[in-house]
Amino acid sequence: MFFLILSCLLYAFNNLIWKKLLSIFNTWLVLVFRALLTSLLALAVALFFYSESLYELQEFAYGQVFLASIFGAFGLICMVLALKRGSLFQLGIFNLMIVLLTATYLLVFENIVHKNYFPAAILIVTGFTCYNIQTKKTNSTKLSKTQFLLFSTMAVFFAASALIHWKNLQQSTPAIISVMIQEFVVFALVALLILAKPRLLPKKTIGPQLRAMAPYVVFMAVIIFSAVWLGFIGLQSTNPLISALIGLITPIATILLGIFIYKDQCTTLTLGASLFIIVGVYWLNLSL
Repeated sequence: MFFLILSCLLYAFNNLIWKKLLSIFNTWLVLVFRALLTSLLALAVALFFYSESLYELQEFAYGQVFLASIFGAFGLICMVLALKRGSLFQLGIFNLMIVLLTATYLLVFENIVHKNYFPAAILIVTGFTCYNIQTKKTNSTKLSKTQFLLFSTMAVFFAASALIHWKNLQQSTPAIISVMIQEFVVFALVALLILAKPRLLPKKTIGPQLRAMAPYVVFMAVIIFSAVWLGFIGLQSTNPLISALIGLITPIATILLGIFIYKDQCTTLTLGASLFIIVGVYWLNLSL
């Protein structure tokens, strides 16, 4: 549980760094550079400490990790694109929805019965609906249709990725292998997008931007590598709902960072709706 808590705090800090870098540098350049550094770091750790596991792991297990990584990569891309014009507060709200998606899957497909699921789900959905209605009326916190779609897609992809990774880890797949493959998939996917659409990168300023962002991206690569690895280690000893519930730390910390660091403007009704969602997510914990 300690690893999950530490991972959540690192994820929240990583979200803060993302918001900062996206406001200064080209989105795709940050994505591909960060993914490359993190994947190389994961590869070095895997080769040094888990070289035997790389050869012993079955092809099916690699396929499952790859599938989870595809979902995770698309989720990350959706998150970054939405966060560039959105706020940390909005990111935190949609991160909370991942818990409901995870709980719904476990209830329907894994025969894990949660006696408080339905009242908790009603609270979460009510709070989420009120939040979206309120943001449409407030220009300072307005959520466009594109952002709503991107954040919603992000939540679905991240929930799917976490569930598949959880099943892989229960089959004794080393956490570092999941980290390594996921980061390589992110790098490969973004690199392919850039090759297909070169205009995504600012050709005239690539060099200056790389030099300017290098210290920040190196630091972020270490932070996110630590967050993902610790998260997978924690997930290996529990189920994804517990992980998501402890993961409540990440969206709450993200929301608070948005309010205090980026001065995200939130009305009383918006905060009330957020409280509904948080209480609903916490209530799910009482089922376990």
